[in-house]
Amino acid sequence: MVLLVLDLTVPLEQLENRIRDIRGKLVRQPMILVANKSDLVSEEVRSALASVELQDGESLIFIAAKTKANLDSLIDLMQQTASAEMIREEDVIVTNLRHYEALKGAHEAILRTIAGLHSAVSSEFLSQDIRECLYFLGSITGQITTDEVLGNIFKHFCIGK
Repeated sequence: MVLLVLDLTVPLEQLENRIRDIRGKLVRQPMILVANKSDLVSEEVRSALASVELQDGESLIFIAAKTKANLDSLIDLMQQTASAEMIREEDVIVTNLRHYEALKGAHEAILRTIAGLHSAVSSEFLSQDIRECLYFLGSITGQITTDEVLGNIFKHFCIGK
């Protein structure tokens, strides 16, 4: 879920550009547009933002963080958005930023390994990419034992022969 906090004291055009920019970076994540400082702007400004067309999985809520106005409604909306019904069986949930970064690093190393296999890169380079992948995964599991895994890979697969 993405919470996009919008400052209502900023011109509507800038808010729309920001919304469009964030939408372009999302894949399937639900997004809550949190219009903050609603106590400082006119009803006309709130209506203008409310007229922005929402896409699937998007919600809009007006709050005033300083006065805590409508925060309970925001929490309720977040709970509804994050309900278990929205999570599909094939979805992967990573709640730890360190794990996410490690998985991203492992994925990049795997992609380099696959590309290296297709372009007949030498086994030394392939083994380095495999070691890097194992390092990232090991940083999550607490086990970083590359020699045994690499030995098994080179024993059972024809790499560099």
